[in-house]
Amino acid sequence: MDWKQEAAQLKFTENKSWTETAEIIRAKYFPGLSSQKAWEKVRSALRRTDAYKKGRITYEDRPEPTAADIERYWQALKQFDEAASRLDCKRTRTSITIEDDKPVAVCFWGDWHIGARGLDYDQYDADAELIAKTDGLYWVGMGDYKDNASALVHAASTHENIVPTDLQDKIVEYKFRQTASNNLANCRGCHDDWDKRNANKDFVQHLCDITGAINLWHGGIINLTVGGVEYRIGARHKYKSESSLNTTNAHRTFINEHGPCDVVALAHKHIIDVQDTQRMREQTIYIRSGSYKRYDEHGQKLAGYEAIYGVPAVILYPDRKAMIGFRDVRLAIEMLQKLRT
Repeated sequence: MDWKQEAAQLKFTENKSWTETAEIIRAKYFPGLSSQKAWEKVRSALRRTDAYKKGRITYEDRPEPTAADIERYWQALKQFDEAASRLDCKRTRTSITIEDDKPVAVCFWGDWHIGARGLDYDQYDADAELIAKTDGLYWVGMGDYKDNASALVHAASTHENIVPTDLQDKIVEYKFRQTASNNLANCRGCHDDWDKRNANKDFVQHLCDITGAINLWHGGIINLTVGGVEYRIGARHKYKSESSLNTTNAHRTFINEHGPCDVVALAHKHIIDVQDTQRMREQTIYIRSGSYKRYDEHGQKLAGYEAIYGVPAVILYPDRKAMIGFRDVRLAIEMLQKLRT
């Protein structure tokens, strides 16, 4: 059997593809030819045979991917995913160290809703100035930094914005630069998530690029070491199991599912709440940050709700596991300054 007969058997009896037939013939008879040249040689020879012409439907240029082609694509896919992951800075767990031998405070600051009507803008400015200049005070962004009303999500909400969304971006960027030096991490809120939903844009990552903070995505665990003591902080804009009767029900659910935490901080509900309790025989502080958005069509429609302002904070000690929770960052600062003198 010469190579043409073997090629005919492979192609017409064993139903090998043109590519498979050519590769077998090349390896056995023409190892010096390229794959393309062997394919042309085999196809040219077999097209003259009766077996080829005998009532067969033939396709002159039908693609015939091989297992090797699929494997090559699979390897490229894995390499692409690895490269993409290196560019993805979102985290659900992070470790941060503050080198200090004096107590520090961390405040949980969110639901700014900049750009909306009815905000207490003066209070926001006063807080931003105080947070930026206080030694030993750090902050975690709790989401909804801009109101970001979108007709693609809630058409009626656009009537409550007094600033277009592109200018809201510029204002929030400016405000983050003013408080960049002590920003630890930032969560994505519901209104921030509209950017991702509508345009695949992670605005929170852009804010983290400005301050150097960790992008905590929708939220996660911060293992914060202060001096020689590690504190485990759970922080999210919102979490499941919210209750209108029990303001810390979602906090308990978070611990049930993610393990013990020293602090669990949430936002979203536009109310201030701090509870110092005990879970799993350890001190645990539940925190809910308030909002500057006093005027709220949605809240009024639900049940006459008006936002309750508040920037809660917790003081952490560097030499022993001890925490003090505060509903008002100003009271936390007063205590902090005395502890650090």
